[in-house]
Amino acid sequence: MVKFSIIIILFFSTIQGFSQLLKALTLQECMSKAIANNLQVKKDKYQIQENSNRLLGAKYGQYPSVNGSLSQNYGSGRVIDPFTNSIINRNTSYQNWGLNSSVMVFAGGALKNTIRLNELEKETAEQGLLATEEAIKLKVIEAFFQVLNAKEQLEITNKQFENTKFQLKRIETLLKEGMASKAVLLDLQAQIAGEELGIATTESALDYAKTVLLQVMNENKATIELDSKGIIPPKIEAYNFPLNSIVQGANSTQSVVDIAKTRVKISKVGIDLAAASNKPTLMGNFNIGTNYSSTAPDQRFIPDGKPSKFVENKTNDYVLSNGQKQNIIRLVEIPSGVFQKLGYANQLGYNFSTILGLSLKVPIFNALDSKIKIQQANLAKLKAENELNDTQTQLKNTIELAYKNMQTAYRKYGLTNKQLLALEAAFDLTKKKFEEGNLSSLEYTLAKNNVDRVRVSLIQAKYEYIYRTKILDFYADRL
Repeated sequence: MVKFSIIIILFFSTIQGFSQLLKALTLQECMSKAIANNLQVKKDKYQIQENSNRLLGAKYGQYPSVNGSLSQNYGSGRVIDPFTNSIINRNTSYQNWGLNSSVMVFAGGALKNTIRLNELEKETAEQGLLATEEAIKLKVIEAFFQVLNAKEQLEITNKQFENTKFQLKRIETLLKEGMASKAVLLDLQAQIAGEELGIATTESALDYAKTVLLQVMNENKATIELDSKGIIPPKIEAYNFPLNSIVQGANSTQSVVDIAKTRVKISKVGIDLAAASNKPTLMGNFNIGTNYSSTAPDQRFIPDGKPSKFVENKTNDYVLSNGQKQNIIRLVEIPSGVFQKLGYANQLGYNFSTILGLSLKVPIFNALDSKIKIQQANLAKLKAENELNDTQTQLKNTIELAYKNMQTAYRKYGLTNKQLLALEAAFDLTKKKFEEGNLSSLEYTLAKNNVDRVRVSLIQAKYEYIYRTKILDFYADRL
């Protein structure tokens, strides 16, 4: 019973794995998987996140910064008393508490342009991701049609092999009846061996093409099956989309062009940032602080706002009046209030202070640093514009060559098809003569090989033409 269960499990596991293996993928599905598995795509996404963080930091740079501080200090010998700012000569401990804030009020447009620069750099990273995906799609298209080409070549090679085997059986029958020679049989057997080698070679080519596609898709699988429905036209017709429309569409949709355009915008922002270094900057500052000192007195007098009292105080000083001593009486002011114990919290409140200020920085002479920065920024703009022109020119040249290759492939397909029709008509006559015994096996074999070779060439020409049209559809954003 256990063995039977194990067999059942293995059977269904095999069926499940086989069904997964036979899951045919369309071109779009292959593209999606390749993009999802590509490591460069993941790197580009990390770069987008990094640039998003920089943009967020640039936006927060407009807001004030707030920082708190606390320091504990110990002193001995000749030090400055933090409470009275007088010089003392004793051991002391003191604390400083502080809260400071600063905000850039005006920086010549540097803050605004820094935000704009980070927005454009984030946009460039996003466009870089799209450019990576577009490059992956081109590789998948090429590998996809290589597999279809190799698959159909294998199918036609197997069909040719079956025809040759049928012919061999027929000759064997005729040989038994004395109506064919042994030499004809040996020639066909040699032909069978050659076609078996051709099948093995074509199978290897198909396996290689599938491996290339799987590597482009970064899929860890042994093989792959493709769904070509809707992508192979029932009849090969001339490509009718004009070249100029493809070039215009590519300039509007291809990410490599978008990246170059965004870099021109970045260079313009760079000029504004360079100019900002030659403009005044205004900074606002706000500080709150207090301190505690162990040398402070234990208590302090706090006025209550009432009038002071004046009392007479007889002093030991005197004046002579008519030869007699008369003590000087002075009026002593006694302020109205109470003495308060000067504890830790009270001392912090007593020493509390606030400072509000503005600082203005005006560039006067900075060793021509700003001038050089502006010159460099203008040069960067010229380079970016030249890079844009170069990118558009290269794209135009690539599309023009692709269009020429498409036209050549279509012409090659038409001529090959015409050649095959002529050879097939001639081979029908050759086959009839051979079957009637009026033609040698060598002549028959040569005629058959010629037809088979042209059939394979026609398949290659067909898929090359379809591949070329799909490349143009990709650039025209019609894929």
